[in-house]
Amino acid sequence: MSILTVTCLAVVCAALIIIVKDARPEFSILLSITVSAALLLFALNMVSPYLSQIGDMLKETGNTQIFQTALKATGICLLSEFAEGTCADFGQSALAAKARLMGRIGLLILALPYAAKVIETAQGLIQ
Repeated sequence: MSILTVTCLAVVCAALIIIVKDARPEFSILLSITVSAALLLFALNMVSPYLSQIGDMLKETGNTQIFQTALKATGICLLSEFAEGTCADFGQSALAAKARLMGRIGLLILALPYAAKVIETAQGLIQ
């Protein structure tokens, strides 16, 4: 499927969710989660060949640690944004804010070893 097809499908599903929401709100929530998860899986499926290609290139250089960290960071961003959007769709803005906060905390924890290396390098240059 092309990006245009998926985008059109998302708009049609959004209109369908609005129509269903008036008659059966419980089905609109289920439909919203299902469509959101399907779109997320499509995006991951679309990107995966490029990620493996980049991974192969980095294996040749021997530096896969940075690539693995970047993949983890991307995953954290996608999942926290997905959770935030889903919570916001349900009208739970407080939960959406907490999902966004947890994503930021996850990224911060992931970046701490690199920050420590930068500080060590800076201290070595100063001395």
